[in-house]
Amino acid sequence: MVGGWNVGTILTYQTGYPFRVVGGYRTFNDNDIADSGVNLSGVTVQQLQNSVGVYHVPGVNFVTLINPKYLASAKGGANTAFISPNTTPGTIAAPVYLYGPHGFFDDIAISKEIPFTERW
Repeated sequence: MVGGWNVGTILTYQTGYPFRVVGGYRTFNDNDIADSGVNLSGVTVQQLQNSVGVYHVPGVNFVTLINPKYLASAKGGANTAFISPNTTPGTIAAPVYLYGPHGFFDDIAISKEIPFTERW
């Protein structure tokens, strides 16, 4: 009853899932893949990437993934002082891809070996 125990663990570090910042306008073609992108002012793509994390929003039961200073409201709309949709007809802004918050996960397993012989 005392012997036969095993403990194992798996440590995982993930960089996060990539996502694209979209503007919600279709200035080039009227289809789902032709989002015109966003224009950045006063912030670089690297600064946006550095602001990605887990930010708890007071008074609500969800979190945001981008620093709240870049958001206009707790609901997640962009702060137009930094990020604005590209609305120039016939153009597509350079795509802005960010990746989600980093994650560190530890999985643990505990098992017990119980031998069964032919008698059982």
